[in-house]
Amino acid sequence: MTYAWSATSKAQDSDQQEFQRALDLFTHENYRASGKILNNLIGHHRDNPLYWFNLGNVYFSLADYAQAVRAYSVVVQAEKVGRTQLGPLARLYLAKTYRKMGDRASAKQLIVALQTETLPPNITKDVNDESLLLSEASELSESPVLLEAMELYKDHRYQAALKEFELGLGEKLTAEAAMMIGLANLKLGDPHQAVLAFHRVLALNPSSELNEMANDFIHQIQADLWPRKYPYWLWLDVAGGYNSNYFENGASESAIAEPGTQLGLGAGYRFLKEEPWYLNLGYQFSWLEVSNQPQARLMTHNVDLPLSYQTKTWLIQIDPTYVYQTLQSSPFLTKAGGNATVHRYFGELGAGIRYDYFHNKSNQTFYDYLTGDVQSLKLYFDYNAGDFYASLFYVAISENTGDMPYSNGVLPLADKINGIGLTASYFIGSWWQISGSAIEYFKTFDHVEEPDQTVRRDSQTYASLRLNYFSSPTLIWYFNQEATINHSTLGSGSVTDKNFNKSVTFLGVNWSFFQ
Repeated sequence: MTYAWSATSKAQDSDQQEFQRALDLFTHENYRASGKILNNLIGHHRDNPLYWFNLGNVYFSLADYAQAVRAYSVVVQAEKVGRTQLGPLARLYLAKTYRKMGDRASAKQLIVALQTETLPPNITKDVNDESLLLSEASELSESPVLLEAMELYKDHRYQAALKEFELGLGEKLTAEAAMMIGLANLKLGDPHQAVLAFHRVLALNPSSELNEMANDFIHQIQADLWPRKYPYWLWLDVAGGYNSNYFENGASESAIAEPGTQLGLGAGYRFLKEEPWYLNLGYQFSWLEVSNQPQARLMTHNVDLPLSYQTKTWLIQIDPTYVYQTLQSSPFLTKAGGNATVHRYFGELGAGIRYDYFHNKSNQTFYDYLTGDVQSLKLYFDYNAGDFYASLFYVAISENTGDMPYSNGVLPLADKINGIGLTASYFIGSWWQISGSAIEYFKTFDHVEEPDQTVRRDSQTYASLRLNYFSSPTLIWYFNQEATINHSTLGSGSVTDKNFNKSVTFLGVNWSFFQ
């Protein structure tokens, strides 16, 4: 628990209001904004221990431990001359800070002194908890290899320290070594590898101390280093490949198998980044071109405005979206709606729910059967260990559209779908990532097929595999393979055969700008 203290003083009302605002921002985990206000107040009241103590809490929460030591030390000095009663708390947090910096000796000296004093029960409990953390045995002090790497790290020879950690330990990776590998990568400016190392700390059953430190660093990187340097972004995606069955023709029909190309373009701007609030405006454009099939030329424009509330334990997002599509360069379909997501983090585990709703409207009379409401509800559980991610989910979909007319009958399209699936991804070293998914859908259609009055039921199996190569942090080359198998009660004797297989293979490149 981190304490935020306030007190009545003779400061001007405006200063007191600003100080209260800093405390409110701190409570809502907006540490940087809180620190900015406190630094401004200290500029006018340099001898105010209350401001310094809360500034120390800000730096402690940001894992800027050198600045936290400086701030808490000012309070400790003020205690020595009798100008504050915050001294015990400042010394407690100074000990916590030293521990996180790896200076156990200084931390223990402070805690031992605090244990001899008469303190309020809640502070006494925190002092005793800190003493337990400091007394836990550390494998770091028992390994000559780790000690040598630590010496290199202390000498600021981070590349050499990283090599010693990785080569010296081999497969016998400890939580302490993983922590130091993460810190070394952070010093070398590689936040991606640092996050992977800190996730390994969590996976190696470490002490509560290391677990807390790893979580702090992961949150810091994701909040400060991972986001884009600029408030705007742009990406370009170009791919070419082959589709064995573009129009999903049944087994008794001739499949249209052709090469194709895809072009994607995305841009966005972040209007708001005041933790824990984020507001972005995004635009995506895609163009699908099928060889020898001009009627399949599809262009899609997508605009969304996601608003997110994100902390260490929660993500709540609302994302209104508008989609406009053209087919053969003529207006085809518009979709208006969006989605809402609530996600809860439990360390490496997570669980969430997402609801999507769109109203589709056809812009061509021939495709009026596509007009209608489409909604879905997705429940999922995920596991994120940095280099490995997996998500198990269930989805329910309702497509309240019309049915597709044929010259000799009607094909049911309006349906209810239940699906269960698994997605996963794994980083292989620093440059390769493999990901994939497998989903089984069960479709029940609202109407029967005409003219035979056959009840349509489909079961569909979908699987995908993607291999990414990161030639740089902003340039990704990829291979993508997808396969679909659909089994339907509508066969060769129906208005159209819906038993089909489809395979899609693409090679592409994605280039991000303004990282």
